[in-house]
Amino acid sequence: MNESDSKTAEIFPGPDWKPFFNGQAVKAELLMVMLEKHDIQSRATWENGDPVDEDSFALEPLDRIASVFVPAADYDHAWNLFYADRQDEL
Repeated sequence: MNESDSKTAEIFPGPDWKPFFNGQAVKAELLMVMLEKHDIQSRATWENGDPVDEDSFALEPLDRIASVFVPAADYDHAWNLFYADRQDEL
């Protein structure tokens, strides 16, 4: 493993992070904002594995594919907020 490989391996995805969403950057950015409002940390990578910094969402095409990760400890809470069937909405 060379130096650049070890730097990438240290960044993402780590054993404490689980993949939560994979899709268009515009949707990933909105999801990250909503997760933040619920006090759930999130991080994103581009489809090639490069980490997404705060400014790169604005500089990239909105339809570029990004992946969002959440801490494993918060995964169930995040999943229930965004993916669980809502009986109260019927």
